[in-house]
Amino acid sequence: MKKYNVLVIILSILIMTALANLIGFIIGPDKCIGCGLCAKGCPVGCIQRTEYIAEGHKLASFAIDPTKCVKCGSCISVCRLKAISKK
Repeated sequence: MKKYNVLVIILSILIMTALANLIGFIIGPDKCIGCGLCAKGCPVGCIQRTEYIAEGHKLASFAIDPTKCVKCGSCISVCRLKAISKK
């Protein structure tokens, strides 16, 4: 029984890790006003300031580095404009 339980736990962890790697977050530049709350709320610092060009104007925006993101969702919870979504 113990070997079976350990195997189930290991498989569950592997499946959850694989699913977590499929989920990512994206900041919609058309909704982002560049306030920076997402970057301040990110525990791993994976959100960086960028520029978004809309109709010939440069606007402040932010982008998430998917290689550094731990998929915790902190950015979604602090964004007041709902500019961040799951991909």
